[in-house]
Amino acid sequence: MNDSLVFRNALLIDGTGAQARPDVTVVVAGGIIQDIGGGKTRSPKGARVLDLKGKCLLPGLIDAHTHAGNIELRTPMTAKLPPAVYVLKACRNLETDLQLGFTTIRDAAGLDPSFREAIKLGLLNGPRLFLSVTPLSQSGGSSQIQGFGPDRPTPRNTLGIYPEVCD
Repeated sequence: MNDSLVFRNALLIDGTGAQARPDVTVVVAGGIIQDIGGGKTRSPKGARVLDLKGKCLLPGLIDAHTHAGNIELRTPMTAKLPPAVYVLKACRNLETDLQLGFTTIRDAAGLDPSFREAIKLGLLNGPRLFLSVTPLSQSGGSSQIQGFGPDRPTPRNTLGIYPEVCD
């Protein structure tokens, strides 16, 4: 099976700050950009060719601070979700991030490494994950939205993720 992709007639925004380039062809094979050229750039035999006339092509976006596992407005509500419901909703958030163009995210607390493994194994369509896993908090910082919280951390979710108090 040929996994090559060819993007033709794209308006290329390369992320370097250079001017956008019209009518560009980008050849990707094995998930790696092999060639960037003009309209005469050759396509590998059997490659899937996509005509991007009138569309932009740009590098994947990176979100450096997100909480894909914050399912409910208040953390205690998230912590009360059944584990399967929590996992499926977090997976939906990760799939949505990818569909919005975020190919890399840094989850700033809550997801565990099993989400990254599920993406690696192809069980989940999601972005590349950099995980903090354990949230950091001050005393009383893992509180409900209003008022002071308890002096000890409360669970972040039903997977057993607890904030680390670092006064």
